[in-house]
Amino acid sequence: MYGPGPGAGLGAGPSTTGGPERALDPVLEHLLRNVRSRHVRQHFARTPAVEYTQLRTATIQAATFNVAGKKPPPGLRLDEWLGAGPAAGGMKGRWPQGAEGGSSGGAAGAGGGSGSGSNGPDILAVGFVEIVPLNAGNVMGVWGTAQVDAWDRCLAVYLNGEEWAAERYGPSAAAVASQAAAAAAAATALLETKWQGGGNTAPDGGAATAPNGNTPNGAVNGGGGGGTSGSDEEYVQVASKQLVGVYLSVWVRRRLLPAVRGVQVTTVATGFGGYLGNKGAVAARLRLYDSSLVFVASHLTAGDAEGDELRRNADVHDILRRAVFVSAPDGGGGAASMTAASAALISASLGPDVRAAIRAGRWEPLLAADQLSRERAAGRVFQGWHEGRVTFPPTYKFKAGTNTYNGDDMPASGSAGSLQAAESAAVAPAAAAAEDAESSSAASAGPGSTADPEKHKRRTPAWCDRVLWWTKHRGPDATGGSQRPGTSGSSDAGGGGDGGVVGSRLRQLAYWRGELTVSDHKPVAAGFAAEVVSYDRRRIEGLLEAGMRAVDRMQESLRPRVTVEPVVLDAGEWVALGRPQPLQLRITNTGSVEALFHFIPPPQEPSPSLTGRGGKFGLDDETPPLPPWLEAQPAEGVVQPGQSCEVVLTVLVEGGGPGTAAQLLFKSGSLDCILILRIEDSGDKFITIGGRYRQSFVGTSLEDLSRLGNRSVLPPAEAAALAERLGLGQLQPQLQQLQEGGGAHTHGGADDDDDDGAVVPPKEVLALVSALTANSAAALRVPGILADSAALVLAREGYDTGAATAAAAAAVGQAAQLRVQDGEEVPAAAAAMQPTGREAQRALLRLLEPLRLILDAGGLVPVSADPHDVAALLLLWCRQLPYPLIPASVADAAAAAPPTSPADAVALLRRHCGVMQLAVVSELLRLLRAALAPDLVDCNGLTAPRLAAVAAAWWMPPLGAGSAAGAVNGLRALLEMLLSDGNAAAAAAAAD
Repeated sequence: MYGPGPGAGLGAGPSTTGGPERALDPVLEHLLRNVRSRHVRQHFARTPAVEYTQLRTATIQAATFNVAGKKPPPGLRLDEWLGAGPAAGGMKGRWPQGAEGGSSGGAAGAGGGSGSGSNGPDILAVGFVEIVPLNAGNVMGVWGTAQVDAWDRCLAVYLNGEEWAAERYGPSAAAVASQAAAAAAAATALLETKWQGGGNTAPDGGAATAPNGNTPNGAVNGGGGGGTSGSDEEYVQVASKQLVGVYLSVWVRRRLLPAVRGVQVTTVATGFGGYLGNKGAVAARLRLYDSSLVFVASHLTAGDAEGDELRRNADVHDILRRAVFVSAPDGGGGAASMTAASAALISASLGPDVRAAIRAGRWEPLLAADQLSRERAAGRVFQGWHEGRVTFPPTYKFKAGTNTYNGDDMPASGSAGSLQAAESAAVAPAAAAAEDAESSSAASAGPGSTADPEKHKRRTPAWCDRVLWWTKHRGPDATGGSQRPGTSGSSDAGGGGDGGVVGSRLRQLAYWRGELTVSDHKPVAAGFAAEVVSYDRRRIEGLLEAGMRAVDRMQESLRPRVTVEPVVLDAGEWVALGRPQPLQLRITNTGSVEALFHFIPPPQEPSPSLTGRGGKFGLDDETPPLPPWLEAQPAEGVVQPGQSCEVVLTVLVEGGGPGTAAQLLFKSGSLDCILILRIEDSGDKFITIGGRYRQSFVGTSLEDLSRLGNRSVLPPAEAAALAERLGLGQLQPQLQQLQEGGGAHTHGGADDDDDDGAVVPPKEVLALVSALTANSAAALRVPGILADSAALVLAREGYDTGAATAAAAAAVGQAAQLRVQDGEEVPAAAAAMQPTGREAQRALLRLLEPLRLILDAGGLVPVSADPHDVAALLLLWCRQLPYPLIPASVADAAAAAPPTSPADAVALLRRHCGVMQLAVVSELLRLLRAALAPDLVDCNGLTAPRLAAVAAAWWMPPLGAGSAAGAVNGLRALLEMLLSDGNAAAAAAAAD
């Protein structure tokens, strides 16, 4: 039988509000299941249980009787077993003085236990063994219920009186079959309906209201159902369950019903094969207030052969393992085994095991040989369980109808019912023998029976009928003090027990043997004072409210407090290509904890794809946190309390593959955006960026330049204003002329196609090519033109051309490669000498700004312009396109299948390049071929392989790791082939 306790999982030991968390018992966890914040629950778990827990005292009586398959004889009174019944004056004479009923400090009130002056226990759990004969018909078939009805009626008479029992069970001689079982089942159903998880018990222990509006007192009547509402002192059968010969009946005082809920029963069969019901256990679980109680009636394997004790031990382990209750709606312990309850009591019928007869009246020598005591002491069974001190004679085996042990002529005790008499009783000598449990159940001794067939057999007296208990220990924090010392009648001295006080939860008050003579066994009973837990719901709500406020304060104190200044940044209305515009941002941590920051992308529309962007949690691994024209340094970091961090946001619009100049054309150059700066565990900060980019033909796509036609990329007035802000005042006269003349380009754009309909390159490209070929190609006579122009422009302004060329070499990956052409060794690293790196391009953009602004405003290349500046700007324009002038696929195709003729080379270009790309490539090839004219190469020192390498470096981006082997050499060979045949260029220009 399980007794009360603080609940499964409640941690032991002292606890303070700031101390370690305790594991809460399942009932309390169920109460807190809807508290949203785990931090609030954890805060509550650190609260001493004494602040929200009330301890209520209830008295419990557990009893066991092996009735050997017999019905109670007419007029049988159970007083000699259970004590003077409540209807006849209560438990006086059986329990210690002051223990009758409940204590004055017990569970009083409508839902309380017995108050002072009440008689009898608050809960009575009786386990019957061999309540039906253990024959094959009962074990294998459907067992009868006549004996169950009869013994339940005896309990009803004992608890509530003959008149009450007759009203509900009928006259004693004509009990209706199965009436008691049906009534008990109805009572259990009503209990589960009205008190299982319904929350009907008032938090203060007051009367609860059933869902139908009636009080629970009127819902279930004593005896398990029927009739009208009775007195609060009556008992109600709340659980009953039979497993062949094992029957458990649990009764509770009516006034305690509002505090009872979650009634459940289960059985475990351990008979033949481990699953027949001739041996096994019946268990019932219920919640009393907020403590789980489990009562178990068991019948273990009999036998005195060597090793039979192992079978009995296995039965116990099997019962404890398999007796599992399903989850209760109110959380009362959840789906768990018996030891998940607060406390438990088990009544067992055991096989005999004593081999020496002791004729003296002291039981200690006999108990020292008791098998149960030995097995428990060795830790082989019932570990953690307890048994009170045995002060009564052995309970088996008697001649039915007498107080004489089988085979003896001497009564076993002096006077029935008295503990003192039991202690002084003597046992007649008996030889060692074993019980045949099955044969004893088949006998039917009683008045008028035949002669006892075992009259001449001497049986060794043994304690076969026992009551043990188990409870969870409770720490001082739940009671405000330590465990109480044991009381009289609760020690285990001489009996191998463990003391009567177990965690101040279940205290045994008495342990005795009854003197009924119905069976060859004597019944046994024990009384307990149980301290059960009752949680104060109102107090718990108050503590949760306080916990919520405390958690809010704690989280607020742990939340980083950050200020960001300024939150509005303006890059200005004159952002130029390649000109970085730094903006300062200060992040200050005014809190007490460190602040982690980083930029996050703006919210995106959720995508149905698995790799989509957006969603509630911003699961976006595609969108960058910042616009491509904005760079943050640092982009993430940690700011310590009281410190600040300077973040530089650099606005830089560039062309090329990763550039954004072409994208901004569709936004009219607007840079307006909102950045999201995430402060972890705090709120996001929003920073507004403003500004406008002034477009340039450099960085703009071929298609957009073609659509402009003769219109300038930048109005002359805007170009003049931009030049003023960039410190290029020397351009004002030329730009002023453009404003007055409306532009000076003479080369048509896309809307001025040739008469044959061929597409022509953008006007700015034509202007640069025209400047290089004007005046009999005077500019192309300059040494190193095109091949060395970019490097010379950088060197003239003091730029480290060595670093630039090294960076370009690493990017192109052509260093130290050689190629043999016409018997002349030409360094394939010629392309690596081109300053095509990102930093070099930025420097070229700044150095070539005067010339670029004139072309942006629609002007022509000034006659005074340096040829190397013109050539460098033309090459830079090719590299600043948003996509490569010649795709990487051309190089791969040339490496896979090298063209064998200029016609093959042209066909390859046409397969991989667009119309505008072909038009520009044709114009640039015409320029390169012009630079290789025999009368010019003597001046400029150029060769076709060298120019091919230069063109490949500027027209095509660095190849990736997946490119074909020899792709760069293949592209250079293709370009050399096109440069060597003038007709090839014409064919390329004819592409439509």
